[in-house]
Formats: sequence, structure tokens, C-alpha cells
Amino acid sequence: MGTVLVEGLTGRCRVAAGFLNARRSLLVCCALTVPVLAACGGSSTSAAAGWSRPQAVAGNFRLLRLSCPASRYCLAVGNTASGTPGTVVWNGKTWGRLSQGPSSGPAALKLLSCGSPGFCVASDGSTAWEWNGRSWSKGVLVTPDGHVAPAAQLDGLACSTGFACVAVDGQRETFSLRNGDWTASGSLAALPPTAPTANESIGAGGISCGSPTSCMVVDSEGFAYHWNGKTWQAPLDVLPPGNGFVSCPTAGWCMAMNAHSYEVVWSTNGWGASPTFVDPRSMQLSQRSGGNGVVPWGQGDFGVLALSCGSASLCAAIDDAGFAVTYHSGRWSLPAGIGPALDNVDTVTCSGSRACFAVTQGNVASADYS
Repeated sequence: MGTVLVEGLTGRCRVAAGFLNARRSLLVCCALTVPVLAACGGSSTSAAAGWSRPQAVAGNFRLLRLSCPASRYCLAVGNTASGTPGTVVWNGKTWGRLSQGPSSGPAALKLLSCGSPGFCVASDGSTAWEWNGRSWSKGVLVTPDGHVAPAAQLDGLACSTGFACVAVDGQRETFSLRNGDWTASGSLAALPPTAPTANESIGAGGISCGSPTSCMVVDSEGFAYHWNGKTWQAPLDVLPPGNGFVSCPTAGWCMAMNAHSYEVVWSTNGWGASPTFVDPRSMQLSQRSGGNGVVPWGQGDFGVLALSCGSASLCAAIDDAGFAVTYHSGRWSLPAGIGPALDNVDTVTCSGSRACFAVTQGNVASADYS
């Protein structure tokens, strides 16, 4: 990983101003020019949450994906040392015994989303498996009409209550799961305005569902798309450019964040007036990068890597230097390092208003708010 200095960030501000619109230029410059942060309305902070050291959840089980649909329930999928797929459940206090996982090849699973403790979907991108709370179904291909190949190559997946899921592929085509059948549900690339958004990527963390009739997608250009259960609405410009992440713990509330640590909240009244930069004055640490430089929170080579909200009062985000920040009761914490080895944190997920988990090198670190 390369070293990122504050001077480099200020320079990026000058470059950004050349091609972003006036509103976005102001936001980027406010974020990257420390002396003017007070005028930009940076968020307040609280003490850093205490994260545990990463631990294995079950013997030699290497965790790949984790989803927490309830305050006392998480589902983990991964592989044993021999490559056998496995599943482990967290009950709010302890991890259970290792059971059989979806019938994927070793390390093939790249997507997992749970709508409830009795409904989760895992996918390797083209095949999907459903979890009923006890066991996994046989894999089915995700195709436009639910039956005929070629299969999709999914980049993102989000499930909700009501046994419903929405997914998006690399061409920005979307698919929905209802009553066990996958069907095409529209093209985001075809929605106006197509010019600035049609080719922008949507990662695994860029899609989330609060209910079967309320899902959100945020792309790397900062445009947000809302799914009402039947159609996708025309996108709204809600964030500065940078890989987008969104998490919707309920039907009426979502938080979105980009790779450069801007966050904005959506509610039934719409998106917030402007994004807020997570304040580097109190979050800047001497984070280890590939060199010896100081890397402010979220400003490494890849910036923020993941965001998850278990409720409107508890969210967590991780960056590419291996640090996590938590949003608890309306305030962001200071960054906390996750485990002894940085640059290896894979994802983060929060469970209701009680706890958040970060997955690093197949193990799990947690922050407890119970």
C-alpha cells in the first residue's frame, strides 16, 4: 500500500475542483484542507469503541462472509482448512457449532445477505443458495427469467424480510428474488441521467434493503437509486465521487458513505441536505501504510472499504489501513485498529444496536454495545 500524505490530499483537492461541480468541489476541498474544516460542519466524535482481538469462530474454520439480520443473530459462511464449506451461527452471546455450508467450491462465496434469521442467501456470483435457519437449499442459477442461462455475474446482493432479495451485476442489470424465483427487475444504466452514471461501478457494499419495498443502491459516482418493490427510481446525486457504500437497517432509514469518508443519511423525508465529512481533526492517526507516512482515517490508497448499520443508532465503517470507526447514538468514534495485522480487514457488519463485527483474515473482531 502506498503512503498518502496530507500534502497529497490537498493536491487532490485542487485536481478535483477542475472537474467536479461547484457543490462537490467545495465538499472535497473542505474535507482535504484541514484549516477550513470548522466551516464545513465536521461531525462530533466520542471515545473509540473497544474492539476485541480477532478470534476464530469455530476451530479451523476460515470465515468468508458474515451477515447479521437481528440483534441476537448472525450467520457466518466460510471454509475449513480442508476446503469444506461450513456455516456458523451467533446467538447474541456465543458462536454455535460448525455445520454444513452451501455447496460452493473453496473460497468461492463472495456475497451473503440475510433478511431474517430464517432467510439468508449466499452466492458465488452466478449461483445462489438459500438458508432457512437450519440448512441450505440446492444452488440455483441467477438468470433474467429465473430458468434460462446464461447466468448473471452478480456484484452486489441485499435481502430483507418477506423472503425477498435484490441483486445487481457488473452491467448494472438488477434481479429480484420473490417466492424462490429470480427475475430481471430493470437496468440502472438505462435510467436518466445515463451519461454520468452508466459505466460507474457498484460494489458488494453498494446495495442494501430495509424491506421488500425499500432498497437502495449507491454507485461510485455518488448517485443513489431507490427500489420501491416494483421499479427503480431515477438516481439522485447524494455523495461526491468515490466507491459508494450504503446500509439500510429499516425501511425508512439508510446511511451512505463513499471511499473518501463522506456520509449522508436517507429517511422517508429524503436525503440529507449535504454530505458530512467524518472529521479528520480528531480522527487523524499515524496509521501504518506501505511506507512511513501519516494516513488520515479513510484517506489511504483505497479509503473506506465497508459500511454497515445494525440500526439507526449503530453503524461501523472500516478503511484500507485496517481501522474502524463506529457511529453510536449520533456520534462517530475515534478510529480503532482491528487486530495486530493491518491491511487485512475484509468487511464489517453490525447486529441491531448491540454489536458490530469486523472480519479479518478469516477471524472476527467485535465491538460490544449491549
